[in-house]
Amino acid sequence: MLTNFSRKIFSVFSCICLFGHFAFGGDRSGLNVNIATYDLTGPFSLSNKVYLIVEDSLGRQTGYNPFTEEEFSNIPLSSYGSESITDNETDFPGPESFVLYIGKIGITEKYVFNLFALQDVKYITEINIKDNNAKRTYFKFKEYITANSTYQYTLNVDPTPGAPAPVISKEVTFDVLRNDILVAYKLNQLSDKKFKDELIKIIDRAEKLSIKCKKKKKDENCGNKKAAVNQLKSLIKRMEQALKKSEKDIKMGKDKKKKFITEEAFKIIKSDAEILIKDLDGKIKPAKKEKKTKKKGN
Repeated sequence: MLTNFSRKIFSVFSCICLFGHFAFGGDRSGLNVNIATYDLTGPFSLSNKVYLIVEDSLGRQTGYNPFTEEEFSNIPLSSYGSESITDNETDFPGPESFVLYIGKIGITEKYVFNLFALQDVKYITEINIKDNNAKRTYFKFKEYITANSTYQYTLNVDPTPGAPAPVISKEVTFDVLRNDILVAYKLNQLSDKKFKDELIKIIDRAEKLSIKCKKKKKDENCGNKKAAVNQLKSLIKRMEQALKKSEKDIKMGKDKKKKFITEEAFKIIKSDAEILIKDLDGKIKPAKKEKKTKKKGN
């Protein structure tokens, strides 16, 4: 069912892509998103595992939700579908990716990207943005995503030539960070079980510390965002120690120890942890200044 759907949509997508090379009243802006996933063994997946719906500032949507099987093409001059390059030698279909195209960007546009995952996977996202003069901005990043979940990104872009560069941000929660650990473990980019559980416990402690205390009386185990930030920093430090140990063992010709993490997994998890740290840092209230009392003369 999905295969037929993808082919049908991609035929429309191809037409718009070709048409998109032409300027609309002098406007040459556009947005192209490509998402590919990796198999457990490493190569790109032969079928889509991650899908996307993009929503613009007016609430119009384009994309596909595999959980509800809803299809949207409400954003003007937009389309989406599956892209696969056939192998020239074997004539077999190659790896498949999900592609979405918007042919014209509104002024100071805010796009919300909602990603839907069918499996625990590592995926790569490439975003090409053109301003009104067809000047390009390119984003490329690898991430983990867990099965049956939805992740969200926000893209702020102004296609006016000379405007500030586009900015993309990811919404990171403690659940997202925990899922990073679990997917990295499942993909054998992090080991062993004790090390995985140790990292999860650090995240659990950080989350508990970040939550506002239910009781009025002071509780050192909650409502302390600064302590939560310190826990997340210790998470990064713990992973960094494991990475350095793994690299040292490899250089010395030793087998990987039980506790190890790949450089790729470290970068992905660290990036999400730093986003969460920045978010918590912004919510930390500055310490109250003590009022100075004037000493009365004798």
